[in-house]
Amino acid sequence: MNAQNLPKQPDFAFPKKVKAEAIADYKKAMLDNDGDRIVNSLVAYELSVASIDRDSVSQPLKLIAETATATDASTSAILNILLGDIYSDIYTSARYKYDRRELPENDAPEDFLLWSGDQFKLKISSLIDSALTSPDALKATKLTKYPRSIKTDSQTLAFYPTLYDFVATKAIKLLNRLSPMQHDFSINLLCRYDFYTKLSFNYQDPVARRILDLYRDLLVFHENDAAPFIITDINRINFISSNIFQDGDTEPQESKRTDLLYALYDRYKSSPYSGEALIELERPEPTDSTATEKYFKTLSAYASAHAGYFRVNCIKNSLATITTPYIELSFPRTIVPGTKMKITVKAFNTPKYELQVYKVPYSSHSAKVNGRTPMKRLNR
Repeated sequence: MNAQNLPKQPDFAFPKKVKAEAIADYKKAMLDNDGDRIVNSLVAYELSVASIDRDSVSQPLKLIAETATATDASTSAILNILLGDIYSDIYTSARYKYDRRELPENDAPEDFLLWSGDQFKLKISSLIDSALTSPDALKATKLTKYPRSIKTDSQTLAFYPTLYDFVATKAIKLLNRLSPMQHDFSINLLCRYDFYTKLSFNYQDPVARRILDLYRDLLVFHENDAAPFIITDINRINFISSNIFQDGDTEPQESKRTDLLYALYDRYKSSPYSGEALIELERPEPTDSTATEKYFKTLSAYASAHAGYFRVNCIKNSLATITTPYIELSFPRTIVPGTKMKITVKAFNTPKYELQVYKVPYSSHSAKVNGRTPMKRLNR
């Protein structure tokens, strides 16, 4: 009798329950041809299996792949990019192990745990291709059509309004994972959007070429849509800037990046979303009065014109950093007795200040207590 009242040990009952519910919901969603519920149920199914044993996800992965071939273009794209995301997580979790294997790329075994790094990359790349097979259908599909499977809010939707934005952005993220090394672009590639969209990308690295193409497609697609165009161009500028071939001097690319962000802001300054370009700006060096004045005036004008923007406080914080009084002192920590000590003072937003210098007596015969010179009273 007492044994029946003993507390049960924790087990995997909850994930198993979720798994059963997910499969039941999946079957009903397929009958109803409800793409959003299909994706949501498959995500729940994969998570429930992975929470029990990450190495046992081959069954849900197989079902997701089969479903991707039996649904409409939009749902299929989401499922393929979902598969790419899952395989990417598996690969990067033990990348060092998979990359050490040398196997034929086109002869991958059924068990993905036996794949090489190149086989993972080929699989993920092919899933990205499949997800982007029907770009027109994705561009015509609002992201709000999938509220269960893709969680977002009104502010995010302004920047990523369509399913194409979601899939293309996910694809860029996955492609970046496949190529962690720097691409070493020419600084000429760091150009304004209207020149960039007319370029042809002839890089040997297919991953870099694909990312650049996707950014161009997104810019052309959103040419007349402020928020998505702005966020895409910011991401494009940052991606190229972080992959410029460097010979030790980063000033040229930093200067070009700043100019491009200002140009992006100028094009859309009537839109509150233009503030995103200003938020991305690096604060100028206080010694550069010309750059600091431009930065201050531009951010001040934006804060005044778009006081209701949900990220305007980021602009206000940036303004505060360049109006706060600031003093910087530099001096040698060690000096030879009898020589003069030079103190350099840099003061910003501080028209009046007082510097107190104390004379510390020096004696080579100072009495020492336990190996230390005792503190002495300082005379100003």
